[in-house]
Amino acid sequence: MPRLRVLAGPSVTELVPIVANSGIPAKINSDAFEGLVAVYIKGIEGTQGKVGENEYFDQEERRGVTWSIQVQGRFLRPRSADDILFGNTFERPLTLPWGSSAALRFMSFIDPTLEHDLASSSKPWALSPLIATMPYFEHKRVKYGSPTPPFPPQKPVGDDTTQLRSSNGKGKGLS
Repeated sequence: MPRLRVLAGPSVTELVPIVANSGIPAKINSDAFEGLVAVYIKGIEGTQGKVGENEYFDQEERRGVTWSIQVQGRFLRPRSADDILFGNTFERPLTLPWGSSAALRFMSFIDPTLEHDLASSSKPWALSPLIATMPYFEHKRVKYGSPTPPFPPQKPVGDDTTQLRSSNGKGKGLS
């Protein structure tokens, strides 16, 4: 029976397994980013092969939610939101069902930022800019030396990008 492995790391070549639904964040550190990631997946089998219940999905605000990937951290040098990607990379080729190419063309209307090669004969992938893909995105600036907010958060995050800086395309900030 296939099992879902949840991996995280600073690059595709440095991934390590993390325990979904544990509430224990995994650390991600590189020369470009430092932070934490926590993953929740409703109905995922644990290491003992049993599906455990998790209070994360019992909260009223999370009814109907089946997964959550949460990241808290900071980039160590300026980055464009276009260069921060979210998606999937697979270790081996996928067997795509008939009609999947039509479905993928339709997806370009729903997510015009999606780029993919799911028919790759080696390592299929599908990626979009993070900020365009996340159903909820919250950005907060923390003053240097101030403590970071608790992680993972006890309450669901909402959309808040008011503290993001914009660029005019020439590298000059607008905010």
